[in-house]
Amino acid sequence: MIAVVAFALTPVAALMFRFNNPDALLALLMTVTVYCVLRAVEHGRTKWMVWAGVAVGCAFLTKTLQAFLILPPLAVLYAVCAPTTVPWRFGQLALSALALLGSGGWWVAIVELWPASSRPYVGGSQNNSFLELTFGYNGLGRINGGDQGRGGGPGGTSTSALTSWVTENFTQVTVDGATLYDLTRKK
Repeated sequence: MIAVVAFALTPVAALMFRFNNPDALLALLMTVTVYCVLRAVEHGRTKWMVWAGVAVGCAFLTKTLQAFLILPPLAVLYAVCAPTTVPWRFGQLALSALALLGSGGWWVAIVELWPASSRPYVGGSQNNSFLELTFGYNGLGRINGGDQGRGGGPGGTSTSALTSWVTENFTQVTVDGATLYDLTRKK
């Protein structure tokens, strides 16, 4: 109970949880995943690996491929340290992967199979595709910095009215290759 109160009163936690930010849920689900894998390593039971797969599948639905960053070390940890035979370990890892596909893949299947013209626009994507969002902006784009930014919806643009106002009213300054706007000098 003391830990819960200390956590809730931590300034960074209070600041982070004030907003509609999925990072908190992602952190919780990844923590649950690690807990389940540690229990599986301790006891060698299949149910813990299946629950780990379900938790990371739900984490995938929260922030897509970012949830998978913990999978390689956890899979290696289980494959090397579990108190069962090697074939049984890989069978349990396969069941965990199936649980991940079931708990995280259902939404991907529904969105991608539903006609794009009769569903809401996939926010953050460039072309109304959850897969593009998953592998682009929320996937490899986060790792290598090669994302193209968030899309603006069908027929939209990613330039906001505020950005347009700043570029029209203030002086552009380049410092070490970075474009900045001097908000103290109007055009």
